[in-house]
Amino acid sequence: MKLAQIPSAILWSTALLVTAAAPAFADGVAIFGAQLVSPAQPPPAQQMIITGKGFTALSKVHFGTANITTECSLGNPSLITCAFTPAITPGEYRLVVGSSDGDFGVFDVTAPLAGPAGPAGPTGAAGPMGPQWG
Repeated sequence: MKLAQIPSAILWSTALLVTAAAPAFADGVAIFGAQLVSPAQPPPAQQMIITGKGFTALSKVHFGTANITTECSLGNPSLITCAFTPAITPGEYRLVVGSSDGDFGVFDVTAPLAGPAGPAGPTGAAGPMGPQWG
């Protein structure tokens, strides 16, 4: 990299970290979506299902600032499943799946702030009597 190219590289790196993005595509690897799933049964683990293309057994998975490759398994070239224990802290995260030849896909993931719905509450008081016709 030439000295004149350094400022543009820094700007690109900065923009990459803060830009909200829809799916981003590279030549060989693309992420189409990432879904967070909380199983109803213990243990309290959360899964992330990543769909896309170009995934291999050598793909590396980064979520936020962490390399989570060891928590993930390749289902096929378009599916990666990752498990988290404990569950992911709510917030916004950058998901990057990279290949061994340098291609990568990027996707922004928002972990919800609310959990699953709780049980129904008690029945409320009866309302006033409506108009009588007759």
